[in-house]
Amino acid sequence: ENYKLTKKEKNELKEKLNEIDKVESIKVDTNYKIIKIFLELKENVDFKIVKKISNEAIEKISSDNLSFYDIEIFVDCIECVDEENNIYLFTAYFNAY
Repeated sequence: ENYKLTKKEKNELKEKLNEIDKVESIKVDTNYKIIKIFLELKENVDFKIVKKISNEAIEKISSDNLSFYDIEIFVDCIECVDEENNIYLFTAYFNAY
């Protein structure tokens, strides 16, 4: 109850993540002590770019919320393949404190 992700935080988070090329959709959910961010991409994007912008997006969350919540980012891309033509997904997990 004391820790709510505000609309402003959600909007700033989504706005920052939209800086990643090829974003199809972004969904942000809070569940007990976890902020889950689902990021769907249209096609391949360099993981370094996704990681950099995701880290910058997390900075949009208040320090109080960061100290309370763990953050999981799930990146899905139906059309994404690696060098061996394998479809791939990746997940990032952040615990600020």
